[in-house]
Amino acid sequence: MEKSARTAINDSFKELLQRKSLDKITVKEICEHCGVNRQTFYYYYMDKMHVFKYIVLNELSRDVA
Repeated sequence: MEKSARTAINDSFKELLQRKSLDKITVKEICEHCGVNRQTFYYYYMDKMHVFKYIVLNELSRDVA
């Protein structure tokens, strides 16, 4: 089964974050890394900080449950 675009963006962001700091990661780089276009990225997220917040909130909600 192929990953959804949102999952691919999230996974790519996490991988890139392991290699470099948040301020060095660009939307373009995230899109190239996961193979989605910028329009798809902006369908799900406003910017890279929105991705970061989404991931953090999801991780925190898993720990609570």
